[in-house]
Amino acid sequence: MGFGAKIAGGCNIGALFSSLPQFNLSGWIFLLFVFLGATAGGRLLRNFFEPPVSNKRPNRKRLTPEQRKQRRIIQIVLGVVLTLVVVIVSFVVAPSYPKAPGIIFVGIGLGYVMQRSRFCFTAAYRDPGLTGETKLTRAVIVALALSTILFFGIQASKYGIDLANLQSTPGGTVNLSLVIGSFVFGIGAVLAGGCASGTFVRMGEGYLQNYIAFVFFACGTALGEVFNIATKGTFVKAGSPIYLPQLFGGMMPALFIQLLVLLALWVLAYWWEQRKIAQRNAQSN
Repeated sequence: MGFGAKIAGGCNIGALFSSLPQFNLSGWIFLLFVFLGATAGGRLLRNFFEPPVSNKRPNRKRLTPEQRKQRRIIQIVLGVVLTLVVVIVSFVVAPSYPKAPGIIFVGIGLGYVMQRSRFCFTAAYRDPGLTGETKLTRAVIVALALSTILFFGIQASKYGIDLANLQSTPGGTVNLSLVIGSFVFGIGAVLAGGCASGTFVRMGEGYLQNYIAFVFFACGTALGEVFNIATKGTFVKAGSPIYLPQLFGGMMPALFIQLLVLLALWVLAYWWEQRKIAQRNAQSN
C-alpha cells in the first residue's frame, strides 16, 4: 500500500481528491486502477486470506461492563491529551510554518468525521465486487462531485473561467507509474484492512493490525522512493499532467462532463447494488 501510494504520487487524498476535482485526468486514472486493484485484492482476500470457519469459540477473556467502561475512559483521555499536544506543537512551529495550525485542525476534523461516519475509501472500492454493496461507493462519488463544484468555484474566483489566466496546470502526472501505483495501492489497502486514512482512524480505535499495517506502510513508502529514484527519466515516469478544461475546450464543458460522468457512475453503482440484492433474494427463494 505504501509502495503504491508513493509511486502513484499519493493515496486517496493526494492522488484522487487533490486531482480529480481539479479536472486533472490523473485523478480519474487513479480512481479506475485503484478500483481494479481493490477488486483484485478482494478476490485475494476471499480466496487466500479469509480465516477458516470454525464452530469453536475463541478462548478469550470477556471483559465486564466496568472494565470496558474503564478502558474507554483511558482511550478518551489519551486521545484528548495527544490532541492537545499536537495542537500546542502546531502553534509552536506556526512562526516558521504558519499553515501548521490550520492543517492540524483540518486533520482533527477529518479524523473525527471519518471515525463517527464509518466512512472508508477501501470499502467503497472493495464492496461492489465482494458483497455487491455500493453505499460507500456512492458516498465517494457524491464527495467527488461536491469537491468538483467547490474547486471550480475556487478556481473561477481566482483565475476566472478563461484558460489563458491559468498560471499552471493543477494535478498529477499521467504515466505508467501512476497506473502501477494505484493498482498496487488498491490491492494493499484491501489486504491491510484500510487505506492510509482508514489505517490512522483504526489505530486511534486501538486495532493492533493497523499499527502493523502502518509500520509496513512506512517500509513500502521507502521502497517506493527507491523505485522512483531508479526509474527517474525512464518510460515509467514519462508523461505530463492532462488538464481536462484544456482537453474539452474550457472550464464549463469540463465541469459539465465531469459531473455527468460522476452522475452516471452513481446510477451504475445503485443499479449494481439493486441487481445483487435481487439475485440474493432469488437464491433465497
